[in-house]
Amino acid sequence: MGTIGDLREIAKRMVAARYEKKCSHRYSTCRREFLEESLSRMGFQKPSIDEEHTPSHLSSARTTPPYATPHPRSVRDFAA
Repeated sequence: MGTIGDLREIAKRMVAARYEKKCSHRYSTCRREFLEESLSRMGFQKPSIDEEHTPSHLSSARTTPPYATPHPRSVRDFAA
């Protein structure tokens, strides 16, 4: 049996032994760690506490480079 099959069997046994909450918590923790690790390998960084508590409209205005925001005139010209 492969790793996935082993994990399924372990999960079945945990649920049968009434460890659903612990099984679910551990699963979500592993998924979160895997996701953070994968994003880190792709060059993304986990936001700091300050960044998480800053309203998105303030943080995006501060971090968006000027070339990434559309100029009103260019949008008008494009639509004409």
